[in-house]
Amino acid sequence: MMGWENLGDRPGPYAYILVGFGPLIPLYLIGAEKHWGNAKVSIATATTLIALSLAPLATPWTDFSGNEWDRLLMSAFQVFTAVSLTQLDLVRSRAAKAALIAFLTLPGFFAIGPPGLNHLNSTLLKSLRRYPPGMTPAPPDPSQYDDLMDIAQKAAQAGRPVIADPLAESFIHLHTPNPKPGQIIATQPTPEAAACTLLAQNITKAYIVAAANWTTPLAVTCQANSTTTALLEAKPIYKNEHYWLLEATVTTTPSQKC
Repeated sequence: MMGWENLGDRPGPYAYILVGFGPLIPLYLIGAEKHWGNAKVSIATATTLIALSLAPLATPWTDFSGNEWDRLLMSAFQVFTAVSLTQLDLVRSRAAKAALIAFLTLPGFFAIGPPGLNHLNSTLLKSLRRYPPGMTPAPPDPSQYDDLMDIAQKAAQAGRPVIADPLAESFIHLHTPNPKPGQIIATQPTPEAAACTLLAQNITKAYIVAAANWTTPLAVTCQANSTTTALLEAKPIYKNEHYWLLEATVTTTPSQKC
């Protein structure tokens, strides 16, 4: 059974392709053909990861990348860039090379620059996942920073998976080096999003970092290629001034599916 996908994230791959790949695609195709004889594994791996990452576009009713298409693109980018940049010699003029490099870095510059600059390209920035403004996990005040560090440590110790918003997720990563895909899930921590995320991953229990306690049990309806009603229950296991750590479980009844 394939998982449900949040169709609201479907345009996301466009932004990643534009920032990391778009202008390099012609150079990558030339380099892949040129270096195929001595780099078959690397080129095949990068191409496969990119193809899996595009699953939300080709088959939006499911997700062959396990809703981790952005991580796959990040992994493929290392090889993609190395193969592509070897073909810069095709551009003879130094001025043309400098202009091309500036053009390649411009979308990323708009995405990770200062907050005021981000507003110039807000549509692109909103599509990026796991990228806080300015690439720094900076909350608005020091007390919230301390609470984020505190709740992130508790969440990392509680178990897996952990569901949190992108800001809290960046702090959880500080206490969880090299997590496996699906162990830390970035989404808006609402009861509906949490329940549908658990169903999508075929998981019955997760730990949620939320801004408030949840009143449960709560019936939640998730829609994909079918409609499923799930019962979500959550109990608080830790709290500080700004955040709650909840242990959430979700169950479904076969007769509730249609």
